[in-house]
Amino acid sequence: MSVITAQPQISISETIVNMGDTIKVDLINKRPLTKKKIGFAGRSFELIRLKKKKGKYRYRAYVAASRKLKTNSYPLKVYYQEANQPKGVQQFQIQVNHPEKRKGKVTLSRKKNRLSKSQKQLQKEARIITKGFKQMSSKPYFKYSFIMPAKGKLTSGFGVQREYNGSYQRSHAGVDIANKVNTRVVAPNHGKVVLSKRLKIHGNTVMIDHGMGIVTIYNHLHQRKVRHNQVVKKGDLIGVIGKTGVATGPHLHWGMSVQNVRVDPLFWVKKNKFLYD
Repeated sequence: MSVITAQPQISISETIVNMGDTIKVDLINKRPLTKKKIGFAGRSFELIRLKKKKGKYRYRAYVAASRKLKTNSYPLKVYYQEANQPKGVQQFQIQVNHPEKRKGKVTLSRKKNRLSKSQKQLQKEARIITKGFKQMSSKPYFKYSFIMPAKGKLTSGFGVQREYNGSYQRSHAGVDIANKVNTRVVAPNHGKVVLSKRLKIHGNTVMIDHGMGIVTIYNHLHQRKVRHNQVVKKGDLIGVIGKTGVATGPHLHWGMSVQNVRVDPLFWVKKNKFLYD
């Protein structure tokens, strides 16, 4: 007859967050787990095994509060199972706050507006970008805090509802940093380049896998300075600011994804300490 073991020790970094924030979930157990995952706001997040510490098994997941979530309390459920043991679950309540909708306006030329509305091209580029965002390297390439990838003025924040030519709206999935063409763009942390390609709408684009489901994207570059599969370190040059693709002026669009859910990259710069401990 099997003996039911004690519940694992689970810690949650924050229980009150804003849309676009990231939650760190740590799990410590005396024995290895055969199954483990997290369910939150209709999505599933993978727990990744870390190095053992003091003879105990450690797992970690980064969980994203999507910009599409409304202000509400959502259950975060941690599912786990040891070999020859029944499944277990622990539940936590996460309060997600969605600030008042910030709005912005974008005026495009006729040519760029037509390209921006091309569903065929949008879907083609979405497939390419989504493939990059789905990278799930178990190795945590990144170390300590992220840095800003470029100097400049923040002209559009995460989650801003932007109106294009007064006809259609889209929620901004990253932040925009405006500066002169050829301004340096650097890797905000260690990682591996999973995409370096020129796209019609997103312009010259670079994507970096930082490990553990954390992937960043850089759009509208004038030039790309890295190649696919290249390993980069924090501060390495990856490109220069431009206005390629559908852009009204020279700027960098910087985005971040946590297990294929877009999050605010500034959160990883400003609120960083608890994400790495």
